[in-house]
Amino acid sequence: MIEKPWVRVKRGAELLDKKKPTWYKAVLRHRRVLRMESCTNCVLGLNYGQYRLGMRKLQQPEDAAFWNGFISIVGVPGSDARQAEYIALAKAWVRRAIATERRQHESANKTR
Repeated sequence: MIEKPWVRVKRGAELLDKKKPTWYKAVLRHRRVLRMESCTNCVLGLNYGQYRLGMRKLQQPEDAAFWNGFISIVGVPGSDARQAEYIALAKAWVRRAIATERRQHESANKTR
């Protein structure tokens, strides 16, 4: 059974939290152009310039992209099912970015 998009995004966000802690800023700044099916406007593209470069920087094998919420393998390319999955992934990434930003602000306020 394929995990829900938000479960995979949680895993990917935890990876980015370790490797690129400011990832959420790019997602929030560019949320209107976030397109998970794009190599340059996906989460990795917004943070590293291009999807494949992001995967290399994260030192992740290609098959890890799906399990970390960076790509979809649902349906066939261009299908309604795949497009719906990409939309769900984008929404999950924006929600996760908002939650991460909130945690960062709360953490910063506690240290003051």
